[in-house]
Amino acid sequence: MAAAGLGLADAPVSNPPPVASQESLLITGKAALEDGLYDLARKQFEEFLRQADTREEKAEGTVWLARLLFEEKEYDEVINLLSRRRRWAEHTPHEADFAFLGARAFYEQGQYADALSLLNLYAQKLVNSPHNTASARLKARCYLNLQQYDLALMSFDQFDRAHPKLPEASENMLDWAATLIRLKRWDDARKILVRLINVHPQSESADQGRLWLGGLFLDNAQLEQARDTLLALVSQETLRPSLRSEAWFRLAGVYEAQTNLSAAIEALAKGIEATKDPQARFQSNIARGKLMIRNGQAEEGLAVLKESVMAMSADPKTAQIQLDVAQILLEQGLYEQAVVEFQHYLEAFSDTQGTAQALMGRGWSLWGLGRFAEAASSFEKAYGALTDSNARAEALMKAADSLFANRQYTVAEVKYRQVAAEFPSSPLKTQATYQTAECAARLGQPVEAERLLEEVASSRANAEMAGQALLRMGQLDEESGHWEAAMEKYQRILSSFPKGPHLARAVHALGLIRYRLGQFQDALNDFIRVVNEFPDNELAEQAFYMRGWCLYLQGRDAEALDLCQQFLTRYPRSPWAADVLFWLGEYAYNRGLFDEAEKRFAELSNAFPLAPMADASLFWAGRAAATQKEYLRAMEYFNRLTRDYPQSSRLPETRFAQGDVLSELGQFAGAILTFEEIISKYPGSGLVDAAWGRKGDCQFTLGKDDPKRYDEALTSYRMTCDSPTAGLDLKLQAEYKIGRCREKLGQNSQALENYMNVVYKYLQEKDKGAVGSSVWFTRSAFGAAGLCEIESKWKDAFNIYKRVVDADVPAAPEAQQRLDKLRVDHEGAI
Repeated sequence: MAAAGLGLADAPVSNPPPVASQESLLITGKAALEDGLYDLARKQFEEFLRQADTREEKAEGTVWLARLLFEEKEYDEVINLLSRRRRWAEHTPHEADFAFLGARAFYEQGQYADALSLLNLYAQKLVNSPHNTASARLKARCYLNLQQYDLALMSFDQFDRAHPKLPEASENMLDWAATLIRLKRWDDARKILVRLINVHPQSESADQGRLWLGGLFLDNAQLEQARDTLLALVSQETLRPSLRSEAWFRLAGVYEAQTNLSAAIEALAKGIEATKDPQARFQSNIARGKLMIRNGQAEEGLAVLKESVMAMSADPKTAQIQLDVAQILLEQGLYEQAVVEFQHYLEAFSDTQGTAQALMGRGWSLWGLGRFAEAASSFEKAYGALTDSNARAEALMKAADSLFANRQYTVAEVKYRQVAAEFPSSPLKTQATYQTAECAARLGQPVEAERLLEEVASSRANAEMAGQALLRMGQLDEESGHWEAAMEKYQRILSSFPKGPHLARAVHALGLIRYRLGQFQDALNDFIRVVNEFPDNELAEQAFYMRGWCLYLQGRDAEALDLCQQFLTRYPRSPWAADVLFWLGEYAYNRGLFDEAEKRFAELSNAFPLAPMADASLFWAGRAAATQKEYLRAMEYFNRLTRDYPQSSRLPETRFAQGDVLSELGQFAGAILTFEEIISKYPGSGLVDAAWGRKGDCQFTLGKDDPKRYDEALTSYRMTCDSPTAGLDLKLQAEYKIGRCREKLGQNSQALENYMNVVYKYLQEKDKGAVGSSVWFTRSAFGAAGLCEIESKWKDAFNIYKRVVDADVPAAPEAQQRLDKLRVDHEGAI
C-alpha cells in the first residue's frame, strides 16, 4: 500500500508455472501422438513419468512412450525401453501392454522367434487383456514367417472358432486362405474364400478374397466361374481402385483363355484406367498391344506398343525403344513389320551392341518370312558386329542355316565348316558338322556325308547329336535300298544309346524295314516295343497301327481286328484312323458282313471328310447299303460323294451305282439319264460299255408298257456289241439281250440268230482257252432251243441242248433233262 502511495508501479511477482495434472498430461500426449506431433507427445509422456509415484503410473507412462517410439519406427528403442522398465509393469494391468508392444517391435525387426517367445511367455495375461485378438493374429503371422505352416493354420482355425463375429475375423480368414494358396492347397483355399465372402460379404477382406477366388478359378481353367466372380467384384461401386484394376487385369486373362480377345482388350483398358501404378500401366499396355495385334488390329496394337514403351522411357528418342518395339513384333510373329522396325533402327542408330541385336532380330524376321537369302546376309552381318564368342557362333550358324534353307548347299557347307573351325569349343560345332554332312548328302556326295556323320556319331561331346547322326545314316541307307546297312545303324543306336532320345525312332525304323522285308513277326515285336516302352512318343500311333498289319499278314485276322478296334479307341483322331476304318470296312465287305462294312465306311466319311479315301468310303458305304437292299440309304451316300467330292476319280462308278439304285427303285427314266451322263461325260471310262448295256436294260423293262422301248434297248445293246473295248462277257450279254428284244418284238428268226451268235462265239472262245462266264451261253442256248420248240423244230432244239451238255457248263444237267424229254416226246422226229 505504501508503494502505491508513493506513486510507484507494482513490482512484478515471479510465480512458477502451474504444474499440469497427470491426467491432463496423458490426455494431451495421446492427442499429440494421434495427430503425429511426436515431440509434443514425448514431452507430455516424459513429464507424466517424472510425476508418477506408483509402479502402475510409471508402467502406464512407459507404455505410451513405447507407443510413440513404435510410431517413429524406433523398434530397438522400444525393445530396450520395455526391457529396462519391465519390473514396473509386473503385477499391474500394463504387463500385457509391455508384452504385446515388445512382441510387435520384435516382429517389425524380423525377430519372429523372439516375438513368438514373448507372446507365449505372456499368453495367459494377453488372453485376458484388450490385446487378446491382436496378439493371436500376431502369433499366426510369426508362425508364417518362421515357415511353421501347420501351427499358422492351426492358429487361423482357432481364431476363427473363437472370434467368428469380430471385424478381425475376415482378415484372419484372408490370411488363412493366403497361406493355403502359398502351400498350393487350392481346394482348401477356395473353401475358405467362399466362406469369407458369404460370412463377411461387405468387408474389404471379402473384396480381396473375391479377387483371389477369381484367380484360383482362372488357374484351374474354371473360366466361367472365374469370369462371374471377377465381374461381380468390378461391379461394386465402393471397390478400392487398386483391387478394381487388378480384377480387370485378371478378367483380361479369363477372356484371353476363352479366346475372346476383344473382351480381353477392353478389360485391360478398364484396368489401366483404374490403376495409378505406372509399371502396371506399362505392362498392361504392352499386353493390350500384343492382344490387339493377335486380334487383327496390327496397326492399332503397334501404336499402343510404341506409345507404351516411350511413356516408360526417360528419353522418348532412345534407341532401346525402337529395339523393344521391333522385338515385340518379332515375338508376335509379325515379321513384315518387325523387319521394317529393325531396319529403321539400323538406319537411325549406330550403337554397336544395339546394331548387332537389330541385325539378329532382322535375320530372324526374314527367316520367318521365308526370305532366306536376305536372312543369311543379316545373320552374317550380325556375326561381324558381335563380340561375344557364343553369340558370334550362333549368328554364323544361322547364316549357314538360312543358306541351307535356301537350297544353297555348296555355300552353306562352307559356312558350316567355318563354324566348326572357328569355334571348336562351341556347343554348335557338332551340329555344324552334322549339317555339313546334310549338305554333302544333298549335293550327291554320300561317301563324304557318311564320313562326317560317322565323325559325329563317334564323338562323345554330344550324345544326342551322335544318336541323330546314326539315325540319319540309317535313313540314307534306306533311301539307297541298303536295308541291312540301315538296320546295322539302327542297332548301333540300340546298343550305344539304350536310353537316348532316338531309341524309339530306331526301334520303329527297324520294324518298318523288317515289315518291308516280310519279316512280320520280328517287325511286330519291334512295334510292340515302341508302343509299350514309348507310349507318349509320336511314333507310338503308327507302331500301334502297324501291329495290326503285321498280325493280318500272318493270317491272325481275329487279333488284327481286335487291335484295330483298340487303335480307334485309343487314337480316334490319329492320321492312321481313317486307314484303319477303311480296312475294317473292306474286311467286312469282302466277307459279306455288309451291315458292319457300311457302318465302318460311313464312320470314316463322317469323321475324316478330308482323308484321301473319304470319297471311296462313301462309295463303298453305298455299295454295302445297296447290297442290303437299303437303296434310299445307298443313294444318300452316292449323292454325298458327288456333292462333296466333285473332283473324285470315283465319280463315273458312283454315277453308275446311282443308276443301278434308281433302277432297283423302279425309277428307270432317271436311271437312263444317269447312264447317259456316264456315256457323254466320261467317254474314256471303262464303264461306258456297261452303261450302254444298263441303259438298254432300263429301256427293255419299260418296253412292257411301250413296245417302242424294245427298239431303243436294241440300239443300246448294239452299241455294246460293236464297241472295240467291250469284253467278251459284256458282248455276249448284249447279244443275248438283243435277242430278247427281237423276241419281244415278235422277230423270232432274228432272235434265234442272235441267241446262236452267243452260243457259237462262246464255244469258239472256249476252244481257244478263254475262260468266261457261261451264263449268257446257257441263257442263249435255252432261248434258241425254246424258239425251235415253239416252231416244232424238235431236232434243232435237241442239237442245241446237246451243245450245252457237251460244253459241260453248270446248266448241263438241266439241258440233259430237256434233251431226254425231247427224245421221249418226239422220238420219231429226232
